[in-house]
Amino acid sequence: MTLTVDSQARTGLEESLRLESWYIPEPLLVFGDGKTFIDPKVGLTLYGPLKATAARITAPASIKVGVVGTGETIASANRWIDSMKDDIVRSEPNSIQKPSFPGFRQAFGCELVTSEDYNFTIPAEAIRNLLRFPTFEDRVEEAVDVFVRGIENVSIGSFRPDVVICALPEEVVKYCVVKRGNFGETKGRLPPNLVELVGRLRDFKKVGQVFLDNFEEHAAKIIESAFPQTTNFWRGLKARAMQIPMPTQIMWPRTLVQTGLTRQDDSSIAWNASVGLYYKGSGFPWTMTRMQVGTCFVGVSFFRDARDVEGRMRTALAQIFTYSGEGLVLRGRSFEWNTALGRSPHLGEDGAKDLISAAIKLYNDRMGSLPSRVVVHKSSEYWEEEKRGFFDALAPIPRRDLVCFGDKHIRFFRFGKYPPLRGTAIKLSQRNYLLYTRGYVPYLQTYPGARAPWPLDVSHEGDSPADMVLAEVLALSKMNWNSAEFSLAVPITLLFSDRVGEVMSHVPLDKQPRQEYLYYM
Repeated sequence: MTLTVDSQARTGLEESLRLESWYIPEPLLVFGDGKTFIDPKVGLTLYGPLKATAARITAPASIKVGVVGTGETIASANRWIDSMKDDIVRSEPNSIQKPSFPGFRQAFGCELVTSEDYNFTIPAEAIRNLLRFPTFEDRVEEAVDVFVRGIENVSIGSFRPDVVICALPEEVVKYCVVKRGNFGETKGRLPPNLVELVGRLRDFKKVGQVFLDNFEEHAAKIIESAFPQTTNFWRGLKARAMQIPMPTQIMWPRTLVQTGLTRQDDSSIAWNASVGLYYKGSGFPWTMTRMQVGTCFVGVSFFRDARDVEGRMRTALAQIFTYSGEGLVLRGRSFEWNTALGRSPHLGEDGAKDLISAAIKLYNDRMGSLPSRVVVHKSSEYWEEEKRGFFDALAPIPRRDLVCFGDKHIRFFRFGKYPPLRGTAIKLSQRNYLLYTRGYVPYLQTYPGARAPWPLDVSHEGDSPADMVLAEVLALSKMNWNSAEFSLAVPITLLFSDRVGEVMSHVPLDKQPRQEYLYYM
């Protein structure tokens, strides 16, 4: 294995440095009746989801699905839901990555129930009216209002669905939605100094350019941070719908209608959407084999307050995951952050103590007992004040671990055409490791990615052995209940921190945000 470093990371490293490396086997997942398998799609097909237990795990026998949209999009959504009741054959017969979808009942032991009583039709005139607003911001706000009124309408009375699909018409997508991803297609006022950068990224993507540094990811973060926090349909809808409360799933026109190369194959769409629907309908698809009873994982992140026009305020956010896999969200205190101290905000000692104390209390309220072990994940290093506050809050907990993720700009290459194996761990120092959460997967017989992967930079301080902490990080990258993907690049504790923060920033301070993770997905 060959080690390559950039100029910054090379400082202090000898070219002939020998590093300890080992392989962490791909974590197994637990499905129905305690059966295990390596792949969520195949595991659900063979064994179904987790069964109802005393540990707050629920397994619904049916999920009532409502649809809010125009007459045309409601009809398309209902046809799509009906198609998921039957098996959908994979488009690539020999692909291990893309198994056929067996049908919702076969995969989840659960019926999808639809009815006109669960739907609300948005009049065509309402769509025409919102398109007349002259500014993008006003159109977004009005579009959110129109769909929220529809959700409220189906939420009252005896015919209340468990989940509502918001089926967007093309006009709303074109004129009222900030489209996430796909550089250059996002609606908003892009600063002039980023226009050229967006154009370059678009050109690079057309020719399949592979970047050997983190230029593209860095550029994406710059562009994302430049958009007004107020002009996002997705954020506004999620924040308003949770106050009803109603779990929602946004359905894009490209999901309902074949649009060529930009669309996933039908079986993959069905797999990903069905896992999200089952979770939002109160089901638990799977959990980790390495999740010890009594363990609580807490992901700490921060978001900007959408109401702060000067952009100085930050709010702490804790995402809590129980040993059963249940996800909870907690809004911490707001504070002023001086960006001259760095891009990543940090808590003071009191703020850190309050946040983790509140997370432990929430866990206790939900599970009926204190956790026996707490693992805190953070996407930036811990400052000394933060550590003191966290450890002070964790004093009643027998086992405590602080884990942070950074970027060392170090990458390894193997001989041959594939990158290092997913699960490759490299020890840099007594408390610092690199972990490949993306890489070649022996089970899939390929590397499911387009670019050379970067390893996670993992630092650890606490009571548990490092190999256990790293194995948990790898397993947590398979705990995304909003998708049926084999694995993702980061653990679920931090995977959606930006998205959760974006939604939370639109929840008024005088409103109590929902604690269930499913309202933010």
